[in-house]
Amino acid sequence: MIIGADELIYRIRKNGGAKNIDNMRLGRRIVDLIIRLGGQKKISDHPSYWDISPNALKVSDFELPQTSEQYLITPAILPDIYQEIDQW
Repeated sequence: MIIGADELIYRIRKNGGAKNIDNMRLGRRIVDLIIRLGGQKKISDHPSYWDISPNALKVSDFELPQTSEQYLITPAILPDIYQEIDQW
């Protein structure tokens, strides 16, 4: 299955995590986690599905990203991904 860093960042931000970590650094942590768990990069710099227009709310370096990498993972690693990012 394909999962995007934007989806993971949304979960982190929605739950109040990683407040002092910008999206670039958070993205690097996410790619390291995905690769460590056996996933792989699929698409780089893919536009997010939420409103990313210049006037969009909640899109910034410390909120939601405009673009993100997409990863190919097996569904079996989702619990491990969520368990780790929920601690950030």
